[in-house]
Amino acid sequence: MEYIAKYLTYAWASAEIKRVVEEMKAAGDEIASMTFIAATDAETCPLCKHLDEMTIGISHPDAVLFVPPLHDGCRCIVGYGVSPV
Repeated sequence: MEYIAKYLTYAWASAEIKRVVEEMKAAGDEIASMTFIAATDAETCPLCKHLDEMTIGISHPDAVLFVPPLHDGCRCIVGYGVSPV
């Protein structure tokens, strides 16, 4: 049950980030970067631990590989950095 609660929390956070990104776009802000945010606990995989707090430019060709979920059970999210236009 605890795992389900954690998963739902991270799923909600990811959906909320997507909603905020759309609001930022509507307000005229440009998304400049993405920061990987790992769910750091005993269940975090080595890949997600390594990527935690790593930032990449939104226009980088590998940016699409940065978006969770990276694997089954991934609970990580992405934060976005903006620059006003």
